[in-house]
Parts: sequence; structure tokens; C-alpha cells
Amino acid sequence: MGSAADMRAPGASEWRSGWTVVLAAFFGVSVAAMPTHAMGVLVKPISEAFGWTRAEISIVPLFVSIGTLVLSPLVGLIVDRHGARRVVLWGVPLYAASLAMVSLSSGNLMLFYVLYGLMAVVHPVVGPLIWSLGVASRFDKQRGLALGFSMAGMAALGTVTPILTQLALEQLGVDLIWVALGLVAFVVAFPLAVLFFYDAKDLRMRRGGIGRRSPSRHKFENVPQHSGHSFKQAFLSRRFGQVAMSFVIAAAVCGLFMIHFASMLTDQGMGAREAALILGVMAPGAMIGRIAGGFLLDRFFAPVVASFTLLLPFLACLLMLFAPPSTVLGVTVGLAIGFSLGTEGDTLPYLVARYFGLRSYGRIYGMLFGLYGLGFGAGSFVGGEIFEATGSYRGAWTMFVLLLPVAIALIATLGRYPTFAEDGAKA
Repeated sequence: MGSAADMRAPGASEWRSGWTVVLAAFFGVSVAAMPTHAMGVLVKPISEAFGWTRAEISIVPLFVSIGTLVLSPLVGLIVDRHGARRVVLWGVPLYAASLAMVSLSSGNLMLFYVLYGLMAVVHPVVGPLIWSLGVASRFDKQRGLALGFSMAGMAALGTVTPILTQLALEQLGVDLIWVALGLVAFVVAFPLAVLFFYDAKDLRMRRGGIGRRSPSRHKFENVPQHSGHSFKQAFLSRRFGQVAMSFVIAAAVCGLFMIHFASMLTDQGMGAREAALILGVMAPGAMIGRIAGGFLLDRFFAPVVASFTLLLPFLACLLMLFAPPSTVLGVTVGLAIGFSLGTEGDTLPYLVARYFGLRSYGRIYGMLFGLYGLGFGAGSFVGGEIFEATGSYRGAWTMFVLLLPVAIALIATLGRYPTFAEDGAKA
């Protein structure tokens, strides 16, 4: 009878056994995204407090991007071999401590770079790569929706992070804010990871020892775990290059707005709190994008969903270039960028699983997410440089009006999903 029920509701058994890993991933990715959400509020106050330029400050997201690019494939290899849970359990405390240590910089720019760089080295062990693998390994029929709910955590905490950061900044100053962020990261993510974060590999290990569960709890074993391309096959393929180039451009425009949007608004005469509140609307947009994106990916061709999503930052840049400044404009642009960012977070792991399989998912997604992170940091840095050179962000908006159609064309021409045999060869 259970089998018949599963047939009537495809994916229901996956949710019965896997909802806890989605919950843990939801909060795990939320704390991984905190420095980005906070930095959008902190760029201008740090500049004013220490006399650093916006370009000098906005380069630090690039540190995280480089760390992600260099280390994510290695982290992916470790996860492929040992499971995501082991990495998370030592990674979350280390990440929280490294985030809090940024407070030790105390106005010293080089020390700020060193400490933020240390956090950037640790960041890949708590990034979306880890959490998404746990979810992808437990879901197949409703993988898109499961990834959507789990990755929505980035947006959920991002809804309140900008305004809470602004309020904490007023009480603690630009130094101690990092201690608060580190403490929140540990308290939010670690207990849930200990209690609930088990991917398919971890649960297989548990079956032979303490905590053994009945076979009915292991519907995730219907998910093909060893099918797909090797890392080399994927890396040398045309599709890998198309996905990489498209998502680097998409990440760069999101990096520009996530880090500089509050500054863009205050430069136009808006108050700091109002700008922080508008920056916070990116998060609800991203949350809607995560869930809606996951829902759409399970029902429509992923490149079509992704292409539509990339139209939103294109329109946002056009609005910033030609529409008169206003609160309505700020909210509209914030929601558009947030929705696009949210849907991108679902689409990248989904594309990896569908086009390259799960055989080397960790390494393939690790490399692509590293490139995505590099694009995000580059967008932030280039935006800061353009502002310092011209006193305006117009050059950055114009650049992305030209680049985003290229990204759309690349993602729209990926072709149909391949099918794989369990040994990894194409079926």
C-alpha cells in the first residue's frame, strides 16, 4: 500500500524521510551568506570610520570568491568520498570562529585583509556546495523543490540581516559586529547540523550501527548515486563552459548590487536606515525566487527558467540607468535582483545534477560554484573601482546591460538533458 501511495504522490516518500536534511540545509546556507548580506550595509560606515575607499573594502568578497574557486573542488572531492555531514560538523565551528576574528583588525586594512582572507579560506566548508549535496543525494522526483526550500535559507536570514546589522552597528561599532555575526552563525547552524544533517552516504553508514533505521526510511536509495560524468568529462565538455560563463556574468551583476546597492541608494540622497530596509527586500525576493525556482525546475526545462531569470537583472540595470531615483525604484530593483539571485541558487546545482549526474557532483559543482563565487566577487570589486574612477555606478550598469544578453544566449542553448546508466556512461 505504501508503494501505491508513493506512485500517487511522486516524491512524497522523499519528503517523509528527507525533510530534516532540508531544514538543516536551510539554516546552514543562511549563515554562510551572512557576511555578504552584512557587507552591503557595512561598506560605507567602514569607509567613513577608517578612511578606506569603497574599492579597498569591496575587494574582500573577492577573497571569498577566490577561496571558493580554489578550495571548492577539493572540498567537493572530500564530500564525494566521505559525505557532507563530517565536513559540516567541523566546518561550522571553524567558520564561526574565523568570522568573529575579523573584529581583531581594528582599523588596520592589511590585518582586515588577512583575517577576512582566513574566513574566506574556511567559507567553502559551509557553503551551498555542502548543503546542496546533502539535499540532492536524498531527492530525485522533487529535487528542484527540495533544493529551492533549502537554498531559500540564504534569503530568509538575508531578510533581516541588513537592518539587524545596521542596528547592531549603531550599538557595537564596525569592529564588534563581526563577533556578533560569528556567534549567530554557530548558534543557528551547528545544533541543526548535529541533529538532522545526514546525506545518503551518512545514512548508509548508520544502517550497520547505532541509530539503525528500518528500510522504509530509506526511500532516498531510489536516487541514482553513481551515474553521470567523471569530473574530467564534465570539465572538458561544451556545456560546462556555457554554464560557467553564463553564471559568472550572472554572479557578477548580483555581486555588484548585493555589496553596493545600499551605497547606490544613499548616494542618491536616501537615509541609511531606509537604504538598509530596501536592501533587505532583496532577501524576500530571493526567498520567493528559491521556492518558485525549485517549483518551476521540476516542471519546466531548466535553461528556459534560467534564461527568464537572467532578464530581471538586465531590466534592473536599465531602470538604474534611466529611471528617476525613488523608493519605488529601489524596492523594484531590490526585488528583481533578489528573485534572480534566488533562482540562480537553485538552478546551478540542478543543472549540475541533470547535465552531469551525481557521480562526481561534489567536484563539478564545487568548480562551478567556485567560478560563480569568483564572478560575484569580481562584480563587487569592479563596481567599487568604477565608482572610484568616475564617482558613479553608471559604467557598471551599462557593462551588465551589454553582458547579460550573452549570458542568456549561453544558458538557452544547453540542449536537452542527457540520460546516464548507473556506471556513469550515457544511456
